[in-house]
Amino acid sequence: MIKDPLHFFQNHQIDPRAEQVDVLNTVKANWNKYKYFCISAPPGVGKTYIATAIADAAASAYVLTSTHMLQEQYEESWSELVNLKGRGNYTCALNSNFTVDAAPCNIKKELVKSCKTNCTCPYYNRRKEAMESKSMITNPPFMLYSTHCGFAKEGSSEWNKREVLLIDEAHHLESHLVSFAESDIDIERLEKLYGLDLSDVKFYDGNNTHNYQAALTLKNKLQAKYDGYQGVINREYSKTKVSSADLGQWAQSFTAMHGEIVADVTKKSNAIDKVLQPLNMFFGSSQADVDKNWILSKTFGKNALKISPLYASFLFEKHLGKLADKFVFMSATLGTKSAFCKELGIPESDCLYIDCDSPFPAELSPIVIMPLIKLSKDVYDVNIKKLGPIIDTILDEHKGQRGIIHAVTYDIQKQIFDRVRSSNQRRLTCRDMVPYRPGHKQPNNGQLLEAHMAKSDSILVSPSMMTGVDLKDDLSAFQIIVKMPWGNLGDARIKRKQTIDSDWYANNCWRNLIQACGRSTRHDKDTSVTYVLDANFNFFYSKWERNLPGHFIKRLTS
Repeated sequence: MIKDPLHFFQNHQIDPRAEQVDVLNTVKANWNKYKYFCISAPPGVGKTYIATAIADAAASAYVLTSTHMLQEQYEESWSELVNLKGRGNYTCALNSNFTVDAAPCNIKKELVKSCKTNCTCPYYNRRKEAMESKSMITNPPFMLYSTHCGFAKEGSSEWNKREVLLIDEAHHLESHLVSFAESDIDIERLEKLYGLDLSDVKFYDGNNTHNYQAALTLKNKLQAKYDGYQGVINREYSKTKVSSADLGQWAQSFTAMHGEIVADVTKKSNAIDKVLQPLNMFFGSSQADVDKNWILSKTFGKNALKISPLYASFLFEKHLGKLADKFVFMSATLGTKSAFCKELGIPESDCLYIDCDSPFPAELSPIVIMPLIKLSKDVYDVNIKKLGPIIDTILDEHKGQRGIIHAVTYDIQKQIFDRVRSSNQRRLTCRDMVPYRPGHKQPNNGQLLEAHMAKSDSILVSPSMMTGVDLKDDLSAFQIIVKMPWGNLGDARIKRKQTIDSDWYANNCWRNLIQACGRSTRHDKDTSVTYVLDANFNFFYSKWERNLPGHFIKRLTS
């Protein structure tokens, strides 16, 4: 039996919200009846404290959340929660020119043993602390990689079973699992990056059928290249004999000696390893499992192959399902219970679904349905020309205010920029328009947000800010959702799953839409207005209304 989670609030002198009390009491009352708990909680409920309270009440806990920023937010909320990140986030204690993932210990393995023994390395120190702690937090990609190959390479089985695994932002869990096992293989790119001769790797024959043997040939060649990189490093330093007493001094002089060479080789070696791991998972499957769980798709016009897991269920069970006795999934947009359970292979009868209301007054953040434009494929080229004046009308209503336009695709983003009036165009902040130096990467979302905050009437335009963006107060007085965010049917996996299960496809669309509607109202005094322009909204709403959360429905107006 779990302890009373509300003791966490008492011990930390925090007044729990009514919604938190209801959720935690429900979890405690049903702890012995269910293995899985799904908590659908909109912004403002306080999922961080719900998770930390459950972790505190359990005998031991893992906590997963999607970003380093959220990991740090959890750490600040509860100091007893040990935060573990990947090796690239820690600086080598012996040579500060390197992060741990490319440090001198990658060359001399005896240095790893020395640093562990002497408690020198910040990464291994933190990892030891995390694994020995009652409660720790990390992110899904790190845990998946570590359970599958990271720690395993070191002969470690440190991911011991705990009482509970809590997963925040659980609407991302399917994509984390799929991305972990997915291979997107472009032969031309691999040849350029690693100097490989892959002329004999042809993924498709004259009948355009998949060539399984070609993928196996590629895996073997990548493995040989990976081994070759390791050989370069080993040959380079096998001549250098270093006594145990001098290892630290050798590491300190590493940059001046061979740092750039080793950093480059290590980087390429790690990159190939990331391509290899999904291929190893695929080829580790039996033919029956391949037919059931995987989909191979062609990239048209290229000698390229994409290998994707069709379902996330077998990955969840294999890599996460054995890590805890109980599982708690939390998100503002879990979608329907049936769709969520089906994707992860969870029996619905063993899952309790808890749906919270929002503490935010619906009237402060209305969602205005303005079905003005249809941008489905059959009429896209004609109707996209009408989009500029529609956007202009809304922007004129919000002069001097910041906001965001959820463009859904990069082409719609470009069309908006090209078609609005110049007076509104100057307000737009989007990836193609923020200056950056030639030869450098385009700005990421974090840099776009910085540019947005620096301009008092900036309007973000992006297809990739529907989740994980906090635009509180005057950072966004309004937002525009141009069209329903349906999955890209040009993606073979999405197309196949849509054919198999149309509810999965609809569930993901509504989940993304509700996430987008939550970007601009972030606390109970915050105000914003959301405009939905898709002419098909009412049709799809009538078909899916029964599955939508009440807090979303209350905000709808026209």
